[in-house]
Amino acid sequence: MAFDGGFGWLVVVGAVNTVASRFYYLHWIAPALLPSLEPLTELEPGRSAYGATFLSLAIGPLASPLPATVSGQFLRAERAQFAAAG
Repeated sequence: MAFDGGFGWLVVVGAVNTVASRFYYLHWIAPALLPSLEPLTELEPGRSAYGATFLSLAIGPLASPLPATVSGQFLRAERAQFAAAG
């Protein structure tokens, strides 16, 4: 539905979010349900914090143009709908 409506980027964001969340939650749930399994990876807290900080700083500037792009799409769709109705 979102893809047909011209929001293909939203489909991609949803798919990436789904994969990331499944990995994250299974990383914690699997050892709790199957205690014989060892953790998938051992991460140092500092290393994880530096990685998250780097990703936030790298992706952060991309967040600024996104609302303008999305609102522009909404405005164009609204104008087209208004023109078709009038």
